[in-house]
Amino acid sequence: MHYAHVNYKEFTMNRNILEEFYSDPAVYERVVANAHRERSRAIAAGLAWLAGWVKDRLAPQAGLRPARWIERLG
Repeated sequence: MHYAHVNYKEFTMNRNILEEFYSDPAVYERVVANAHRERSRAIAAGLAWLAGWVKDRLAPQAGLRPARWIERLG
């Protein structure tokens, strides 16, 4: 009995697309620039989320004043 992966054909990339990518400098530059832009957007979104999360965690909770517990210490 064959394994399951034997029954499925592997789909490889079209050779023409790869040749165009490597032979045309404009296509290469465009792909690299788009990848850089998307990577920068993802990092900026992650940092914005992290900053918001930290701000929410470090913000004083409603009703608690730091001076109040210091006063109770005496």
